[in-house]
Amino acid sequence: MTQNAAGALEFPNLRIELAASSAETWRAWFSTFVIAGNSTTANEKSGSLSFLTPNLASVLATISFQNLGIFRLEAAPAAASGEVSRLVADLYCERMDLAIGSLGL
Repeated sequence: MTQNAAGALEFPNLRIELAASSAETWRAWFSTFVIAGNSTTANEKSGSLSFLTPNLASVLATISFQNLGIFRLEAAPAAASGEVSRLVADLYCERMDLAIGSLGL
């Protein structure tokens, strides 16, 4: 007889790419969190990602991220001539919540 049981829920790492010219707060967080070793819960971050309708008037859904910690910050592969230089940040996430928006239907 087979019995179904819930297993441990694992959240994937997040990868964010951003312009190097506007990444000073990310560099400071990486320096504090990774280089200086201040990687306590108090230094973790939270954030969210909202999915909008094509006309940007309504939110379809929002994913909220809690207990985000940065573990890598590096230059993105070389940009083509004339493109903005970018950084890639890798983050772990300990909790995600999904909220479905209301379209007023």
